[in-house]
This record gives sequence, structure tokens and C-alpha cells, in this order.
Amino acid sequence: MQEPMYVGIGYYDERFDCYKPTAYTYWTKLDLRIGDHVIAPTRNNPQQRGIVTRVNMDEPPFKCNEITEYDLTDKEVSADV
Repeated sequence: MQEPMYVGIGYYDERFDCYKPTAYTYWTKLDLRIGDHVIAPTRNNPQQRGIVTRVNMDEPPFKCNEITEYDLTDKEVSADV
């Protein structure tokens, strides 16, 4: 693990079977890289799938959720990022 890092996440959209390009900010101690698949918990879905779209972001002025696990789903989907 590394020092905490802020990352941008695009959520997986089951309706279109792809990842959306909008980046939502999370923090993590995982060694994430752009393109990594993660579980990005939201208020409505604690198992929300996501893809890393940005790394090493500045700390935002608001509280962020933490990413603690990779998404190990085998299903192939398109990355619309």
C-alpha cells in the first residue's frame, strides 16, 4: 500500500454495458493506475463498479469515500473513457 491518493472514477452503467467518463473523486491507499477496475462505493450502491480515469489528484474541499478493493469481475465491458 502507499500513501493516500485522490483518484477520479467513472462508474459502470449496466444499461449500456460501459463505464461512464464522468470522474467522481475518491481517496485510496491502493496503488491504482488509470484503467484499473475498482469497487467505488456510493450511497445507493456499496458495490458500485468503477474504472480509474485520473490519479494523483489534488485533495478536494469535500469529504470523499474510500476505495479499498479492486473489481475482480471477469465480465468484459467497454471503457467509454
